[in-house]
Amino acid sequence: MLIKICLPASIHLKSDNAAHITGTSKTLTASKDMGVEAGLLNVTNTNLRTNSGNLHIQAAKGNIQLRNTKLNAAKALETTALQGNIVSDGLHAVSADGHVSLLANGNADFTGHNTLTAKADVNAG
Repeated sequence: MLIKICLPASIHLKSDNAAHITGTSKTLTASKDMGVEAGLLNVTNTNLRTNSGNLHIQAAKGNIQLRNTKLNAAKALETTALQGNIVSDGLHAVSADGHVSLLANGNADFTGHNTLTAKADVNAG
């Protein structure tokens, strides 16, 4: 069963502590921009999508874990771990008309099958 949530504007999710976004083939779609910010962040079995904007994901204090997740941005897709690592397993990240950036202050670990695709640059590290 596929549940699709469509909103007409931008979506911004924020938590000062840990945030967990989990679903089974669930899609969260923003017509414009989407921003997700937390102390540390786990995204599992979820699709995050923008129809015409940017997708920004940031962990301010810890790691970002992306497991069996699809990140689709119409423009730029930026994922940043300011004080931790990015751990990815089964990530499918696409920017239709911009760049894909997965940057960590620590390590960027890609295990399993991961795909990073962009019209412009792909940066990971």
